[in-house]
Amino acid sequence: MVQARLVNQLPADTTIHWHGLALRNDMDGVPDLTQAAVKRPPADPASSTT
Repeated sequence: MVQARLVNQLPADTTIHWHGLALRNDMDGVPDLTQAAVKRPPADPASSTT
C-alpha cells in the first residue's frame, strides 16, 4: 500500500498524476474532470487530500 498526502502551497489549484500505478480514474487525473483539484488553503492546513 502506498499512501501520500498532498498539501497545496502553490498559488493555483493542483492534482497528482501517477505514472506506473494502477489507480481508480477519480484518484488520478485532470483537475475538475476526473479528479477534484486540491485548493490552496487561505490559511487552513486542513485543505489537503490523502
